[in-house]
Amino acid sequence: MERFYYGEFAAQAVRNFADRGVSPATQFAYVLEEPLLDTHRFVENVAQNRGMRVKTFDDLEAALEWLGIGPAITPNAGGS
Repeated sequence: MERFYYGEFAAQAVRNFADRGVSPATQFAYVLEEPLLDTHRFVENVAQNRGMRVKTFDDLEAALEWLGIGPAITPNAGGS
């Protein structure tokens, strides 16, 4: 039930910001690991069924690609 309520809450929160100029078509990508990442994507489905453009990932690069954003910038461990 908690997953259902979170999906419902997230979609409602996006709708609530529409009057502040946030487009309901704004894409959201969640990058998570199990157990927060539900392999059956239940929360994602609940939110999508309520009009939210959301997708969950276990890989940052895949999430950025879906959002249409370039690769993540990671700090250079070599110090140069």
